[in-house]
Amino acid sequence: MSVLVFLESTESTLRSASLAAVSAARDLAKHRPGPLVGVLIGSGVTAAAADAAKYVDKVLVYDAPALQAPLAETYAPVLAEALKAAGADALLACATSTAKDVLPRVAAIIGAGMASEISGV
Repeated sequence: MSVLVFLESTESTLRSASLAAVSAARDLAKHRPGPLVGVLIGSGVTAAAADAAKYVDKVLVYDAPALQAPLAETYAPVLAEALKAAGADALLACATSTAKDVLPRVAAIIGAGMASEISGV
């Protein structure tokens, strides 16, 4: 199974906080047979995929006007779908207010547990 990492970005680059999540996800992915998959969600984030591709094996991009505001109500179902599309059994994200809002909802949608403020894997 692969590892999915939720990447936060500007329109053209990853936010620096996402790099910590990528590092942790890379460490976890070493113990799994699948790739490390990054997911970008938002409006106008397609250009950031090139930056993301430097750090992960595969990038899933969900770019739509309806995803412009980083709201848990819109992002959580998209992340749940990304987990299925990637065949991932783990989802990591940086400890930002957006991720702290979105990830509990993803866990509820997929019926999984969630741990926050993890400092190592």
